[in-house]
Amino acid sequence: MSHGYTPATTEPRDVLAAALRAQASGSLPAMAAADLFIETTWMDDLRFVQRFVQVGQSHTDPSVLMAVVDWRAALAAIDSGALYASSSADVLLRACASLRRVGKVDLADLSCLDNTNIRLVARAVLACRELTTLEETPDEMATRAWLSGLH
Repeated sequence: MSHGYTPATTEPRDVLAAALRAQASGSLPAMAAADLFIETTWMDDLRFVQRFVQVGQSHTDPSVLMAVVDWRAALAAIDSGALYASSSADVLLRACASLRRVGKVDLADLSCLDNTNIRLVARAVLACRELTTLEETPDEMATRAWLSGLH
């Protein structure tokens, strides 16, 4: 974990959320991972937060609190059975970690998510490209029309 960071123990949820976003600032995938994590039940699990989330001051602006999730340790705890996770909580955590390039999520595993959570994951993926919808571009529509004419 980063030097100068300590386990998150007393930070209110909104402060911790802002600290996660501050640390992720400047990277679309990191920001998407932070926003997705904030929406999960992991964010409200005090034992998880105390064990896998650390906080510290920004090195460039000591007035800014930053927070990081130890994705590798959290996934290792799930994989070893030391941390229980329902299938949907597991997939959501793996999706967050994958956005931070830690581990991978099998897209087939997304089928265990309810509509709300699948939308959260889709929103996070789209945020990595600064997209907000899945609307086709004119070029994509023309390509699809051309391909459909081949059948």
